[in-house]
Amino acid sequence: MFEQRLQLIAEQLADALARSVIIDDAALRPLAVSAQTGLVEASRVEAVLQRRTSARHRRMLAEHGIFQAREPVSIPATDAASLPRLCLPLVHRDKLLGFLWLIDQPALTAAQIERAEAAAAQAGRLLQQRAARQAAEFDTFGTLADALLRADARDRGAAARKLTDEAALTGSPPYILAVIRYLADAAGGRDDLPRVAGDLRRRAAPGGFVLASPGQDELVAITTRDATGLLRGAVRAVAGPPLVIGTAGAASTLAAIHARLDDARYAAEVAAHVPAFGGTADWGELGSYAVFQYLPRDKAAPERICPGPGCTRRRSGLTWIPARTPSRPRRCCTSTGPRCTGAWPGWLTCCRSI
Repeated sequence: MFEQRLQLIAEQLADALARSVIIDDAALRPLAVSAQTGLVEASRVEAVLQRRTSARHRRMLAEHGIFQAREPVSIPATDAASLPRLCLPLVHRDKLLGFLWLIDQPALTAAQIERAEAAAAQAGRLLQQRAARQAAEFDTFGTLADALLRADARDRGAAARKLTDEAALTGSPPYILAVIRYLADAAGGRDDLPRVAGDLRRRAAPGGFVLASPGQDELVAITTRDATGLLRGAVRAVAGPPLVIGTAGAASTLAAIHARLDDARYAAEVAAHVPAFGGTADWGELGSYAVFQYLPRDKAAPERICPGPGCTRRRSGLTWIPARTPSRPRRCCTSTGPRCTGAWPGWLTCCRSI
């Protein structure tokens, strides 16, 4: 019903003004597109075919201030393939909900702009109604996601059944648990996780993932294997200090996903401290880093891995350390320094091959 009503607004405005109309959400993803009328504009073709706006074009629009604007913004043509456009922000109580776009060639008259503003107000009300419904739905799903992480098996079972009945996740099992956190050196970010949660929810495809209530230092998401890439992409797109994401799975049932929380937390910790992972780490792909998961985070930890003078630099860069059990030989990589010394997490990149 929402999509149909928004599409009707776009088509009626296109007919009235004899030019094409696009209505985007706040992330510049098309929600309603009228039939092509009049001149063809390159960014419109890209948005319709790709169902998104390119990073280059997004930067250009940001330079024109559309994300802060509360009044119509004129976007001039940037090259021979583009046309001037008028952007009408869709705002409710100073909250940006989306955009309505019109080709501005030939130039829109004052009466046409007034007609477009009336349509934009209609679209804004629809988007606000949807946002309110989604907020209530997200609150419900968030409460159920919280229950999935509890120790009580009955709570987890009831929450899993409810999420399944509500089709909160439309993908097929296995299920994946993700922990999202700020980089360790991202100043001032830890109190901003509720904003991150809101941003991710606005970017979420229906049924893509559910979020638990934001914690003090982390945000936990539950998704399916086939939607994990979309979740990672949404995390990377969040504005502000850089985020990292650690994932673990795969559970065959929602009720069993809680068992992977510690693994996902550790994967996020590794992602935050080991640049080679690029801010994204899956527990199943940690390799030798997984060995350090349950070591105490104290200054004595390196000595437990590489005891005494045995951990010294050699020409090969590797020194074999006798194992406490014959089946688990160790070796210590000392490429980052003459000894495996220092506090967690600095030594994590020192002893990396076991």
